[in-house]
Amino acid sequence: MSEFDGDGPEDKLLQEAEELMRQKRFQDAASRYRNLRQYSPTDLWASLGYASALELAGKVSEAEQILEEAALSHHRSAPLHRFRRLFFERREDPGEAATSVAALHAAALEEGPEDQLADLYFNQGRYHEALAELERLVRDGELGENELRASVLARIGACLRQNSDFDGARLRLEEAIDLDSTNHWILSELAEVERALGDIPAARRRYQEALEANPEDHWCRGHLAQMECEDSNIDRGVELYREILVAMPKAAWAKVELAQVLTERDPGESAKLCAAALDDDPTYPWAHAQLGNLARRAGDLDQAREHYRQALSGSSSAAWILHELADICRHLGRMQEAYTHLEHARGTDPYDATTYGYFADLLRHEGKHGSSMANLEKAVELDGAYT
Repeated sequence: MSEFDGDGPEDKLLQEAEELMRQKRFQDAASRYRNLRQYSPTDLWASLGYASALELAGKVSEAEQILEEAALSHHRSAPLHRFRRLFFERREDPGEAATSVAALHAAALEEGPEDQLADLYFNQGRYHEALAELERLVRDGELGENELRASVLARIGACLRQNSDFDGARLRLEEAIDLDSTNHWILSELAEVERALGDIPAARRRYQEALEANPEDHWCRGHLAQMECEDSNIDRGVELYREILVAMPKAAWAKVELAQVLTERDPGESAKLCAAALDDDPTYPWAHAQLGNLARRAGDLDQAREHYRQALSGSSSAAWILHELADICRHLGRMQEAYTHLEHARGTDPYDATTYGYFADLLRHEGKHGSSMANLEKAVELDGAYT
């Protein structure tokens, strides 16, 4: 087990690190894990979390160094070797991966809690890796009591939802809720699946069941608020966000989501909410992005560019921020900067059709119609529904 399991400052660091990972703010997450390791430099799970954050932040050599240090102290740990094998497989280093494969087939390895590696991946938002580990647990028959089985099945369902397999997600989540009928998190995940499938009444019912089971689940309340706004129930959505902020005055995410809802209705309050969010978290990228959106709507493209640049510094892999920056730069005549942002977006995800659409706009603006058309064709090739 990790040494961090309580209410101390190290536990707060762990929670912040995991949330930053889910937000894809990998450099900030790595900073939190680095601070966390100062409390216990040899803790396996802090080291694996740190290596994971460094890898996704693009600091692969540093990640490998942390991982190899952990391997010296925990060479008999089966979860470490599972993590290490995947790390080197992603690096296309079969020799190093084989070392951990051999270790996993050796006798006398220490397993530890059955689902802790899956938990690490899941809490960091690495759903592909989490799904593989959770499915291994099911295959190996290592699930005993109903509570653990329900938890594993629910997390499989959540991973499938993140991968857009909504029917598969619903099946696993329904299996889980049959084993643990009042679990508010499973109920909220079922709500997310129903929402994704377009069954708003069923989703609303599941959200309400989850909140009845745990009225303090403000993430669930926030998702219900999002859905109500999407369903044109703006007043109800605003009411839910204000309930969250009464209970959690420093919830930067709720302030920014409410600010987004109020963009047209009350841009002044929207800007104040973003400023308040930045008081709580000065690098919160979505607050800067919303201020950029407000500035752009007001016609101040220079100010919009500055806000989006600050947003990008907090979330360097967010393609939509790069797209907005590129489009603003195009309107400002900063063509080379626009191309740089789009190249960054393409490097981050070469299969994002929207990036090629923005390339097409940029090239058409410069009169390069042949190249523009080629990029549009690439966008349609990647996404047949792209328009």
